[in-house]
Amino acid sequence: MSYYSIYGLFKFGPAVDLEYVPRLPGQLLLDDTNHKGIPMILGHTSLDGLLFTPPRIRDDETLGQYLSELYPRAPDSLFETVKKDNYYGIPDKKETLEITKINTVSNLWDDIAISCNNHYLTNAAVKNDSATPVWRYLFSAKPATHGLDVPFTVRSPFYRLPSYFYYPTEDPPAFIIPKIAKFMQKKYVICILNGNPNGGGEDLEWPRYEDGPGKRSVIKFGDLARGDASSSSSSSSSSVITDPMKDYRCDLWQDAPFQPREDDDWMLKKAKGGS
Repeated sequence: MSYYSIYGLFKFGPAVDLEYVPRLPGQLLLDDTNHKGIPMILGHTSLDGLLFTPPRIRDDETLGQYLSELYPRAPDSLFETVKKDNYYGIPDKKETLEITKINTVSNLWDDIAISCNNHYLTNAAVKNDSATPVWRYLFSAKPATHGLDVPFTVRSPFYRLPSYFYYPTEDPPAFIIPKIAKFMQKKYVICILNGNPNGGGEDLEWPRYEDGPGKRSVIKFGDLARGDASSSSSSSSSSVITDPMKDYRCDLWQDAPFQPREDDDWMLKKAKGGS
């Protein structure tokens, strides 16, 4: 099935079955049907979408063609919105660098596949039930592509990679920054034990993510714009920033605008026991 998938997709994964999964997860979170009170650490990498980005897309026309492959039943209005400059419109200027065009499409994939899921979970927790604590991170240590935060935190048997790919090892790969790895691992373990990643005498507090101006704090691990390997303390390669995620872009995708409304109305009715 993966062989016949379009670029960036694998055709595997959960699907709406009207019983166990009555609607798409983003829609269910909008309906406030999630469990409450479970502490969550949520995060994504700075370039999560890059590996799934088709290199052929260089303008709005090829972007529209690709979106029609992704969402063949989506209304034209969705395509027009996506191509706006403040969403994912690709700059049509002679001086625009090719990497800028690729990054624009990468942002689209990052949103629809990874980062907006963090947004949905976060909003469901902090807006509907203040008793559900959330801590968020943005993993930005180079190259910061999909999944490369994992070797910093856990040696997983599900990743079929040699043991030297992870930290700690005697000879970790060049992209792993031990100071960040130690800091992340310590925070995760403390959170598992106590339901809160803070404590243990670290010099950097991980603020809880809350709704409202000045409260939407995210801890940033590493920085794509500079080198971090020479940092002296365990947390100096990390910093607390305001959540850089663009809410309006995630709001666009959460209620499945690519799905015809009549399909969604039918699924909602069936999920509630209608015929």
